[in-house]
Amino acid sequence: MSAVYQSNDAVEPSRWNTIPTDGVGRRLAFARWVASPRNTLTARVMVNRVWQMHFGTGLVATPNNFGKTGARPSHPDLLDWLATWFIEHGWSIKQLHALIMKSAVYQRASTHPDMANVRKLDARNAGLSYFPPRRLSAEEIRDTMLAVTGELSQAMGGPGIFPVINEDVAVQPRHIMGGIAPIYQPSPRPEQRNRRTIYAFRYRGLADPMLEVFNKPGSESSCERREENNRHATGLCLVQQPIRARSSAGICGPAIPRGEHGCPHESIAPLPWPLAGRRQQKNGNVAWLMSSR
Repeated sequence: MSAVYQSNDAVEPSRWNTIPTDGVGRRLAFARWVASPRNTLTARVMVNRVWQMHFGTGLVATPNNFGKTGARPSHPDLLDWLATWFIEHGWSIKQLHALIMKSAVYQRASTHPDMANVRKLDARNAGLSYFPPRRLSAEEIRDTMLAVTGELSQAMGGPGIFPVINEDVAVQPRHIMGGIAPIYQPSPRPEQRNRRTIYAFRYRGLADPMLEVFNKPGSESSCERREENNRHATGLCLVQQPIRARSSAGICGPAIPRGEHGCPHESIAPLPWPLAGRRQQKNGNVAWLMSSR
């Protein structure tokens, strides 16, 4: 317990910095030490993780390593202030999110009037002169597809669910406890399988191909920061995934009026834009979409 100032029992033993020598209460003593308001290391790590989620990079670029071999904080005073504020407000993660998202730095534009000079003076944008665009994570992509079509279940809590995955992956044999596991079966009702991805049950030996392509980390190791890359597999995945086909049918099917021969060519291009919260494209783009059908 020497990671925090005055937490080493060699300095001045106390109930806060000393692990019981007997076999009773050791885990409880450690838990109280981790969550103690005097242990600002826990608060620093937590606020740094939340900051990284919003801005792509934490105030400490190595969120799993706050030691000597880790990166130095880019804004140490801000990190200390956020940690203190977090403790004083009851360790409320919801209030911490609100504090960051209401700040001026979070609400900045993704461009800068003098971008050439900014890139020259601060190539990594460590000073956050402009808001760094952030890609959606694998879970957010799936949830967004379901939300746009109105299929996303907003139910909170409860047991894990089994979403729909590629059929060729679902039928692959899996070995468990010396035997063969049954074929993967998605949850039977849409309100179950279409819940947020955070509720999806995870098999260690059966990953969801869509989430895996978009760099969802495995459960066998700790992931301090997700990788971002450009691969052809991501585009192919969005085209070929079963959830994409159902989402397309759900967003366009009921809203498209049929023509004389039951062909919706004249109306299929403009409709998805407002439904997805996007501006409708110009006529030239619509004509291009029609010509490439």
